[in-house]
Amino acid sequence: MQIEEMGIRSKGCVTCKARRLKCDEGLPLCRRCNKAGITCGGYQLTNRFVDERPRIERSKNILRAQEDEMALLVGGQSHCQSSTFSFLLSQSLLVKGSENDFYISFLASKLSEGRATLELAGITHGSRDIGIQHQLWIWELAKVQPPSKSLAALAAMFFGECHGVNQLKLEAAATYGKALPDVSKALLQKTNFCILATVTSLCMYELLILRSNHGWEMHADGLSHLMQIGGPDLYVDPHYKSLLFEQRSILVSKAIITRQKTFLATQAWKSIPWADDPKSKRPIENLMDIICDMTTIYPELEKGASCQATSFSEVISKVVQLFADLNSWWSGWISQNSNSAAVIAPDAKEINFGVLFPSILHFDNLSNAYTVILYDAVRILLLQASQKLLTLTPLNAQELIVFHDQIQPNGPLLGLSSDVEALAREILRSMDYCYVQSGKFMGTYCILLSLDIANSCFEEDSREARWLSKNETKNKGYDCTRLRLLPECQLGRM
Repeated sequence: MQIEEMGIRSKGCVTCKARRLKCDEGLPLCRRCNKAGITCGGYQLTNRFVDERPRIERSKNILRAQEDEMALLVGGQSHCQSSTFSFLLSQSLLVKGSENDFYISFLASKLSEGRATLELAGITHGSRDIGIQHQLWIWELAKVQPPSKSLAALAAMFFGECHGVNQLKLEAAATYGKALPDVSKALLQKTNFCILATVTSLCMYELLILRSNHGWEMHADGLSHLMQIGGPDLYVDPHYKSLLFEQRSILVSKAIITRQKTFLATQAWKSIPWADDPKSKRPIENLMDIICDMTTIYPELEKGASCQATSFSEVISKVVQLFADLNSWWSGWISQNSNSAAVIAPDAKEINFGVLFPSILHFDNLSNAYTVILYDAVRILLLQASQKLLTLTPLNAQELIVFHDQIQPNGPLLGLSSDVEALAREILRSMDYCYVQSGKFMGTYCILLSLDIANSCFEEDSREARWLSKNETKNKGYDCTRLRLLPECQLGRM
């Protein structure tokens, strides 16, 4: 478009006028100057232009995300179910044509990836009601009137982080600030689904931005209190149960980081939510049970040498039982997923940048990848705990030595290995697959703790730590460089 078409008087750019040449009056700068390799001096101040680049870039980001969603729907068996969910939910929400609804759809689709046995149910084409097993809570919270500010803030911030839209992140932060007073008022009421979902989304928001430890830990404490008031019986309801995996990931992470026991270790919380259908409990949720049980050893373990002999004996017995449970879990899982992983060479392009590992892992689906990563993290924690016991009370902890014997892996995965650093490397070797298969944006919050645990196994200036910082920052859903900025969240080496 030329300036004359806008009804604005012009005699060309400053440079063309000085050179006594006819200016083509291109926007925002003269194309004639550009072709001549001359810096265009621009137009006089009377010629005012609107910079549409930020708006155009934002529209491109949204379109790019929509294209990614459709690409996942068309191709890739491992993404079939979660992509179908993403498509249906986005179609349902975008009927209203709201950007916020699209952000919510994007968040839900990313959180649903990697979940096994996704089931679609109750699809009514007239009302477009969709029942989703794992992320039903997002859909239900999105229907609340007035609209949930906490969910809007989380969805917008997640989309903004993933696509680098700074203006959207600023808007999300403003929405988050408005959500806090509303939550304070809601807490005066009886605990219900909306309150639990709202506080969960606030926790997830704080973990996403990680400006400080204070925010997410405060929300996690509030969430813990609300869940205990409601009790495990609430979670038999599918709406509540769809919240439970992310809630357990958050609360268990806090318990391990602060070395405290969590109420989720009680048998009721490990059984009642699945009482109506025990077979619906996924392997990764059984693995989460073991992590919950692990938190029971930390209070005594943190006492160190001041711990009583009887307490040490109890902790040692618990660790032995935890090893038995974890080994049994692995044996059962690998027998059903013997071909879940394969060793492959890294991308040749990556080698040019100095890739750390000569081989990486490729999985048959994201669900198994996330499960193996979490298993490795749990095994690392258990080996670190048993090593600390062997250091504190070597005579009483002799029965733990057997768990530190080197076991040669029977396949591409380390399995029952006692090599802590090798297990940590296996987590890192799995990240490339997760990054690619999740479309660059991993949404599951259980990955946060696993990466932190892996990072804690290496010295700060080690090649592995530098590799993690350099390569995994490309995953916009989780910035690993934040680990070293958060002393309280950094797991101590044992």
